Amino acid sequence: MYVKGIIPVALENIKWQDYRANRTGMVVYYNTDPVSEIPIREIPEEIPTDILPEPNYETATFGLYGCKHAKMRSSFAKKKVQYLFFMTRYAGTNIDKAEELIITGFYRIKQTADVKRLHIRYLHEYTCLNEDSCLAFRADTVHFVSVEDAFLITPEILKDWGCSSRITRQSKIFLDEEKTAELVAYLESKKNIVDVYSEETERLLPAFDEEEDEDEEDMEDLLEDAEDYEEDEETDAEDTVSERESEQVREVTVSAGDSGAFTETVELPVTDSSVEDDEETVAEPVQSVIEQGSAEQNTVPETAGERSEETDRTPDDESVNTGFSEMPTQVIEPESQSSSTDETGEYFSEEAQKEETEEENDTYHIDMSNREQ
Repeated sequence: MYVKGIIPVALENIKWQDYRANRTGMVVYYNTDPVSEIPIREIPEEIPTDILPEPNYETATFGLYGCKHAKMRSSFAKKKVQYLFFMTRYAGTNIDKAEELIITGFYRIKQTADVKRLHIRYLHEYTCLNEDSCLAFRADTVHFVSVEDAFLITPEILKDWGCSSRITRQSKIFLDEEKTAELVAYLESKKNIVDVYSEETERLLPAFDEEEDEDEEDMEDLLEDAEDYEEDEETDAEDTVSERESEQVREVTVSAGDSGAFTETVELPVTDSSVEDDEETVAEPVQSVIEQGSAEQNTVPETAGERSEETDRTPDDESVNTGFSEMPTQVIEPESQSSSTDETGEYFSEEAQKEETEEENDTYHIDMSNREQ
């Protein structure tokens, strides 16, 4: 349940914490509504409004749907006060009780919650911006009585309570355990009509159109889903971080041999253990890598005979693997005859040289025959 138009968040979605306190009490002031005979809180004519829905006896909370008096609530919690009494100067339709200063009911506080973020997000006015926290109270006992059964506060009682100043909206009065017990006993002796308070408050609240009412219900559902989603996201994020930390790997470069014959990278899972444990985890795979490198260095190379057999193979037997395509091996036969060079440096064979000499001799004989004739 929540008050429409104020803070559309279900009570179950607020992180309440158990509150332990002594049996003392504190008296705070609230305004009564002039339209009702029952001393309910003041009801606004429209919502949203600056009129605080406090005390919020429908939800048994105080300080949740309004942010005034944040310091007063903080003081209440610091003093470990248990009972919260509600005082008012009656302004209802019962003329006989007009302007009487009375206490109409009390809360016994059982839980507290820090609602600062809710106030800043949803309220138009808040007083907790510069505060470390803004506490709201939740009661396990709510007791309110009629105006006739209310506890009348006289000047003598105020003096006995140690209150010498004039009562205002900001007034707060602390009661010791004895006075608290007397006041609780008096109110509990009267009929508890808190249900009548809630019904009368609901009757006087500004009416909502059906569409607006549906929108408010939809908003509450969305906010509940959003808060559940945020909690799931936080849980998933924590799980993801843990998984990532366990799945991270460490790269280790290992060299074997004096000349660094080989280098290999080993990936090892990172655990949450100490550095010494990590070194023990690294040792075994690193040693295997070193042994592997030593085995590669000790491999016996192929013999010269094996190499010559591969060299003597003909093109018909096998193609040379060039790394790009298979090309036949080209074998160049050596020259069977010796050769020499002429004056120009060009190479020619001895047979060609002999033929050229014979041609020169024939030419010489022909020339001599012509001269003799």
